[in-house]
Amino acid sequence: MRMLTEKNKNYISESPLPFKNSAAFEIWCKEHEPEDSYLWKKEWWNRNRFIKDKILKIFDFKYNIIGSHYSKSVECPVILITYKNVDIILQYNFYDWQIMIKSEKPIILKDLDLYNATGDYFFYQGIPDKYCFKKYSNTNNKQFAIDIQDDLFNVYGFMIMLKQAINNAVMVN
Repeated sequence: MRMLTEKNKNYISESPLPFKNSAAFEIWCKEHEPEDSYLWKKEWWNRNRFIKDKILKIFDFKYNIIGSHYSKSVECPVILITYKNVDIILQYNFYDWQIMIKSEKPIILKDLDLYNATGDYFFYQGIPDKYCFKKYSNTNNKQFAIDIQDDLFNVYGFMIMLKQAINNAVMVN
């Protein structure tokens, strides 16, 4: 995980108090933007705009940047989203998306194959040890990992389904 430095101290935080809008994420992106010579710069911006404009919005912009890692020699954020006392850690690496969920209540997910969310590749780049969980299953449904192959539509669909599953868990329990 990236060490806390002067440059990123305002964005990487273990604090439970999340940012309330996408402005801090946009600033982080501008400060960590790859140089023009990097082949993956455009895709890096596409993914980060997707996170800012789509994913954070689904969860009411309650997030923190808790780390970073390198993929294709480009620095990528690791984000902690907090929604209804459930922690959602989001990380991408240009091949797939790692999503870690930590909940006190069981989260029931259905039709994971619909979102291509049945991968077994968990590399945990930049994810704090306390969030390195094993793959989701019916019996492992409180602290688990999801691997989605790199497709923004699948990630978006999964995140909407995850939000609904969290809402259902809160209502049932």
